[in-house]
Amino acid sequence: MVHRIHRHRRRPPDRRLCHSPQAGTWVALSLARKITNGPWRLTRSASIFPQPYPWELTVPALIYKTDFAGGVERFCRSDRTFAVTSADWDRDALLLGTAEGSVDLRTGNLRAANPADRITNVAGVAPAPVAKCPLWLAFLDQTTGSDTQLIRFLQQWCGYCLTGDTREHALVFVYGPGGNGKSVFLNTVTGILADYATVAAMDTFAASPTDRHPTDLAMLRGARLV
Repeated sequence: MVHRIHRHRRRPPDRRLCHSPQAGTWVALSLARKITNGPWRLTRSASIFPQPYPWELTVPALIYKTDFAGGVERFCRSDRTFAVTSADWDRDALLLGTAEGSVDLRTGNLRAANPADRITNVAGVAPAPVAKCPLWLAFLDQTTGSDTQLIRFLQQWCGYCLTGDTREHALVFVYGPGGNGKSVFLNTVTGILADYATVAAMDTFAASPTDRHPTDLAMLRGARLV
């Protein structure tokens, strides 16, 4: 049996779904979430194309077949409508993605998320209308021994970590005896940054006569706090 497929005029891409070959992931821009191979397989059997379909299938059951779904996915991976490079993602170092929208760190203003910004990371919190954090300020005062200069530096460092700017070329090490608030401080900051924070072994940054494994460096992409 031959299934006839009626072709319609091709629409301009809406870029709601893109494929990044370097990362091997699908990204749903409207959801601000990365679609890995697992969820993609689970959602194949639903609707591969957003309604209305770009092709009208005479036999709709065809889209449920694994070989058809796999062929469509392989085609989409290389089609310019969907395929993008890693350089297209998170290009603006002064935009911070949150669940409530994007924060322009140049102005501090929160605006509606725009898929054109290609933001794939999302912070753990959104800005509050009024910045009141008495518990956090009391914690900083206690752990620094009321050192106002150190408190100011820590606040500036936290603000710098919100950005993707690397002009300072500086590493900050938090050290000291146990029980002095190091873990609480770092866990709080990484919890706020969420997708923008990651963990790496110290060997990643140490000088070595051999090249580091590319996977170690690739895992740092998009991170603003390591």
